[in-house]
Amino acid sequence: MGAGIYHGRPKADLFRGDISPDNKYYFWDDGSIRDAPRGTPGAQEVEQDGKYETDLYSWVTEGRGKGRNRSIVQRQSPWHVGIPMGLGVRYMITRKLSIGAEFSYYMFLTDMLDNVSEHYATYDELGGVYADSTQQFLARYISDPTGYGTNGTATGGTSARGNPGLPDNFSYLAFEVSYKFRRSPGRKNFMSF
Repeated sequence: MGAGIYHGRPKADLFRGDISPDNKYYFWDDGSIRDAPRGTPGAQEVEQDGKYETDLYSWVTEGRGKGRNRSIVQRQSPWHVGIPMGLGVRYMITRKLSIGAEFSYYMFLTDMLDNVSEHYATYDELGGVYADSTQQFLARYISDPTGYGTNGTATGGTSARGNPGLPDNFSYLAFEVSYKFRRSPGRKNFMSF
């Protein structure tokens, strides 16, 4: 156990190509993704292209605070403090061959690792950050791509998002097989002290 500083920038696949209002996805009530707004006759079903072109930290779209003290946060820093914890075992099968397993858990001191905060930003808050109407439109979409999370106002039904009481974390399980190669006697060691 200890502490570490980690760098990460969450990205999302929110557009078909360049970041433009013409390239956004439309999420329909039936769970499909289409190329036109809900209810448009002849709208074609599409798949996300798998290109994560939207750097979420480069957009100021997340609200912070509770009650009347809600406000837009500053651009997020890609640097995060985390506490790694883990345990592992290693078994020597022979003098040269070993196997091992390790479980690691990383708890971060922020709930913004995934760029999801306590509440959806209101349209007034986004308007205070982005004066340009196209940028405002894009920020609204990036904040809530499905359109189901917020109607642009801070109300009990539309402002809840994520779980601010739980910091972000991740874990992984790793298995390894190690083999110690024999070094020739005349070969020099690159790490000499």
